[in-house]
Amino acid sequence: RQQHFIRFCCELVGMRDPMMPNVPQKERSHVLACYTLYLARGSTLVSRGIKAATMEKYLRAVDLLADARELMSLRLGLDGKKNPYIKAILKECVRWEQMPNRREPVTNEMMAYIVGLAKRDTDPDSRLNAVIDGTCRCAERSD
Repeated sequence: RQQHFIRFCCELVGMRDPMMPNVPQKERSHVLACYTLYLARGSTLVSRGIKAATMEKYLRAVDLLADARELMSLRLGLDGKKNPYIKAILKECVRWEQMPNRREPVTNEMMAYIVGLAKRDTDPDSRLNAVIDGTCRCAERSD
């Protein structure tokens, strides 16, 4: 799980040091909120959705990295309280888990298929491109 966070920071975000020792705590905490959302969207070691309790284990693994370097937990703000974005993401995941007969609204495979179709579509105003634009805007709002 620690390697998963390191890969997220170094390969996806482009950081040199995932623990960000020279970055203000607020920004460090926001990076972890982005990582939490990344997990919530199914980008995990097993490449599928996981429960909030399992996400907490991923976040604890990041805390162990910070502890090893004697740094403040990335989950906390300067006031010592948990980042409200991380709390909101985990709360929504718990709410989702409690829904009976739930299904993933859009899977990564579905999006990859849609994007593949869109690459062949030359009309920027087509229905397919409208679906992709709407999905991306919804994802931006949830971030």
